[in-house]
Amino acid sequence: MLYRARIAFVVAVVLGAILLATEFPLAGLVHARATANATAAELSRIQTENRTLSNQVHDLRQGSTIQQIAHQEYGLVERGQRSVVIMPGGGNTGSVRGHGTSGPSAPLGSTTIPKSDIVPTDSSLSTGVGGGGSGAGSGGGFWQRLLNRLEFWKGSV
Repeated sequence: MLYRARIAFVVAVVLGAILLATEFPLAGLVHARATANATAAELSRIQTENRTLSNQVHDLRQGSTIQQIAHQEYGLVERGQRSVVIMPGGGNTGSVRGHGTSGPSAPLGSTTIPKSDIVPTDSSLSTGVGGGGSGAGSGGGFWQRLLNRLEFWKGSV
């Protein structure tokens, strides 16, 4: 009789284990946990990016930051200032352009800067700082001065 009780107990345990293994959604729980972990990691990344963007918005409200970006990325200067771009020289730095120097030994002949990276400046538009000179930007009315300011459109060939 004790032998039958043990067999019944073992059979009941085995049947319970089979029932638990087939009916319990273990794979679903593992998948849900992995999804929750991935979502938490993405939330953390988005919160970090949000803090970074908030700092950028705060910085962009500062006038000094706007001036710095305008100068560095667009080559703009304040009224009364003049922007000068210094290009790297060639092998012969002591020569003056137009005095027997041409080809690859010219100051800009061997430059490695692509044309697309050269920022146009308004230093060639007027000869005087106050705009009182006789340069290309001093005459011709408003529309002529505007077109001269937008000269980078002409040189995008």
